Amino acid sequence: MRKYTLILCFLLAAATASAAKIDTVAVFSAKMQREIPALVVVPDAGAGRRMPVLYLLHGYSGSYMTWQRDVTDLRPLADACGMIVVCPDGANSWYWDSPLDPASQFETFVAQELPDWIDARYLTIPSREGRAVTGLSMGGHGALWVALRHKDRFGAAGSTSGGVDIRPFPDSWEMKKQLGELKDNPERWNAHTVIRQAASLRDGELALIFDCGYQDFFYQVNLNLHEQLMRQGVGHDFLVRPGAHNAAYWSASLPCQMLFFQRWFARNAPQPAVTASGRRVVYIGDSITDGNWGKANGKPSSQRNLWDRNHLFGSGYMYLCASYYQGYFPDRDYRFFNRGVGGHALGDLAARWQEDVIDLRPDVLSVFVGTNDAERHLGRLLRADDPKTVPDFDFADWERTYRGLLDQARQANPALKIVLCTPFAAPCGKIVEGALGEYYPLRQRILAQCCVIVERIAADYGATLVPFHRLIADLETRLPNGDATYWVWDGIHPTPAGQRLMADCWIGAAARNGVME
Repeated sequence: MRKYTLILCFLLAAATASAAKIDTVAVFSAKMQREIPALVVVPDAGAGRRMPVLYLLHGYSGSYMTWQRDVTDLRPLADACGMIVVCPDGANSWYWDSPLDPASQFETFVAQELPDWIDARYLTIPSREGRAVTGLSMGGHGALWVALRHKDRFGAAGSTSGGVDIRPFPDSWEMKKQLGELKDNPERWNAHTVIRQAASLRDGELALIFDCGYQDFFYQVNLNLHEQLMRQGVGHDFLVRPGAHNAAYWSASLPCQMLFFQRWFARNAPQPAVTASGRRVVYIGDSITDGNWGKANGKPSSQRNLWDRNHLFGSGYMYLCASYYQGYFPDRDYRFFNRGVGGHALGDLAARWQEDVIDLRPDVLSVFVGTNDAERHLGRLLRADDPKTVPDFDFADWERTYRGLLDQARQANPALKIVLCTPFAAPCGKIVEGALGEYYPLRQRILAQCCVIVERIAADYGATLVPFHRLIADLETRLPNGDATYWVWDGIHPTPAGQRLMADCWIGAAARNGVME
């Protein structure tokens, strides 16, 4: 314990001038069909590099603000320990997927939905080796519950003053709202308690640390868990000291637990690869990529202004990606090339593939196409005297062409890293109006099949998939003030807000797969 204390004093002294930032975010839960608030603490050292994440859960009657507002300032701890800290709201759920309340499904949220959302928007280490979870009281129970049931998602877990056995407290803290009465549902209560879940744990499956104060009403159940793990031969850290069930105790406990996680991450988290400098990154696609780069929307690359740096990357997601990497990593000397051309379909990309891809010698190639392929097919239907005479969209040929282009690029550079983006449309603007609007369901069916093809190609080529279609579908459920054009203004082209989130999606996918390293 003295060794822990000395190291903690050093860490906290080194972090007194914290530069960590705090983001307050809203994360949509598909399972609960609502947004859940969360607080994200990002260390200053986290700018531009991947970091592990600690998920920190609050107790009964608390909120996502409890740790930062009522317990301790998380910023110096995040800076000192070099990890992102995420504090989600868990209501009074005990972090179960309640069998009685479909609006309280927080196990799925903490184990699946929240980490996926964080990994897509922050530079994390998106694996169990880069994730830990702990919490206080109800949150201590929740952290161990989630980690024990999702060892594929979390490699380390903790609890401070945790309610690790709920059965001695059947009438407390609204647990029966989630599980029903204990006397009527004894097996359900047994199945939903941490100490029972831990009975099947084997040594080495999880890195565990938990603690409790001598004066805490949860002291005995924590001692019981410790003794059970000892009998099972499961290694763990169990700390006890004077203290009650209050913020003073938790503020002293958290630094010790974060040190435990920091050391575990250092031993287990993947180490960043050596980054190549001068990496050449080409984005090719249609008008969404184009963004009027070179002040010549829709024109061939040879007819565009290639020296005016104010307009070199256009004004869309590609510009935001390039500015992110060049702004945060100036020493890496990234070279970006926008080769989007408005109105182009896959066949048009094929016609300029040599000039706009092969000749640029990319190390990373991002392809985003499909919207205009669907648009042109619908145009043929609208112009035909008898739409039934128009052949169906040729998906097999579209896939052959797509694969052929990637084969050419890989032949030119066998080490090429490929990023494939899925096409999309949104139900607003001109594409849902008039005669064209009658074909909107067909448009979506064509794009859906194109997305399936892109996903299949990405898997076959070991490419990074950027699921723009899922991002846009998610955004359609969250329309500020009911404005259907907030994210995509005409059904095809994203607004600046939509472009921002597309860029985040691209950067997150690239980070998860080491594309830019």
